[in-house]
Amino acid sequence: MSTRSLTPSPSARRLGRSGVWRSLLALIFVALVLTGGGVAKAQYTTLDDPSADPVQGTNIVGINNQGQMVGEYWDSTSHIYGFLLNNGVYTTLDVPNAVFGAYAAGINNQGLIVGTYFDNTQLSHGFLLSQGVYTTLDDPNATAEVGYGNTFASGINDKGQIVGYYFDSAGGAHGFLLSQGVYTTLDDPNAGSGTYALGINNQGQIVGTYFDSAGGAHGFLLNKGVYTTLDDPNAGSSIYGSGTLAGGINDKGQIVGQYYDSTGGVYGFLLSKGVYTTLHDPNAVAEAGLGTYAAGINNQGLIVGGYLDSNGAENGFLLIP
Repeated sequence: MSTRSLTPSPSARRLGRSGVWRSLLALIFVALVLTGGGVAKAQYTTLDDPSADPVQGTNIVGINNQGQMVGEYWDSTSHIYGFLLNNGVYTTLDVPNAVFGAYAAGINNQGLIVGTYFDNTQLSHGFLLSQGVYTTLDDPNATAEVGYGNTFASGINDKGQIVGYYFDSAGGAHGFLLSQGVYTTLDDPNAGSGTYALGINNQGQIVGTYFDSAGGAHGFLLNKGVYTTLDDPNAGSSIYGSGTLAGGINDKGQIVGQYYDSTGGVYGFLLSKGVYTTLHDPNAVAEAGLGTYAAGINNQGLIVGGYLDSNGAENGFLLIP
């Protein structure tokens, strides 16, 4: 997840994403973890698509167990593109009909990718990329009215189950689960102004974010029909944002996301066995709506996300705890 993926406009920005050599370094760390090599301490590695504008930047959103990553970048014209990062190679995803841009949000262990594109009317549609074929995903309950957005696909597991969210004709946001061709609406019972489903693991556990009637953000876990609210104990409220947002979950039940503190600073978090651990990229600025967010986690515990640096540029990161 990125907080950007909660916004029905391709030009809207929140947080997000510096050289090719750093991406190669990241792959060395990935190899060490996947082959049992030791890493002494947590390591943040910046990852920036070489096609990205240095200010507009790059955002990493999803990672699978093979270390393949997906996300988005902006070029110098502020056009948004999805990409796949595999073995150090960035591949732009050329989504058909993506006139106003596209981004990738999730990847499973078979390499299936989901994301969202914006057509010639700026209406949003989810997509599934499987073996080179793009399939459009539109929840039947979604509005087709430009300005509200339509359907956004956010996560996929190895069973091919897809989660995301859509907007109705009144502009209300609802999560969805797409399983075996059937769309099921997901609404947290505590939501006052929208539910966003963002990640799903192979046990069918779903995480996401809902906003209460006052506009405060809360993470949620949906497990076997039961919604559990997730609030980082360090979360606060400010004019820049309020609360906790959950975006990714692995098969061990570890959850990642972000929270706002009382000054408006943004920090990532890892929730593991009931314990919240703050994540903060050392290159990030955490003030006045800036900072770090975590978007995805795989079964090896590798975490991806993005941060805003002191120049206001977005950068992706890979974290090896």
